Amino acid sequence: MRLIGHLPEEAAARTFGDFLFVQGIDNQVDHELSDGWGIWVKDEDTLTRASEWLKEFQQNPSDPRFVSQRQSAASLRGEA
Repeated sequence: MRLIGHLPEEAAARTFGDFLFVQGIDNQVDHELSDGWGIWVKDEDTLTRASEWLKEFQQNPSDPRFVSQRQSAASLRGEA
């Protein structure tokens, strides 16, 4: 796993993690006391694209393309 960055709030980190999951990028969101919430990506091949999306998310976390993925992620995980 490789750390691609941090987000200050859990809700934002989980939203972004769900977005990555729906895009087929295996990831993990971990609380890190000093830096907020770390976003970790498993596959090196997806690192660049995930990092680019994180920058876009940080600029506009309310963008519907990110926010709308929560339900899709839940469905894919079998939680819905």
